[in-house]
Amino acid sequence: MKIAVVGATGMVGKVMLKVLAERNFPV
Repeated sequence: MKIAVVGATGMVGKVMLKVLAERNFPV
């Protein structure tokens, strides 16, 4: 169960970073 949660969080994190990068937000 923990692995699934971490995996989902990792995917969401990557998407969030990609969106922020596309919007030129400082990361």
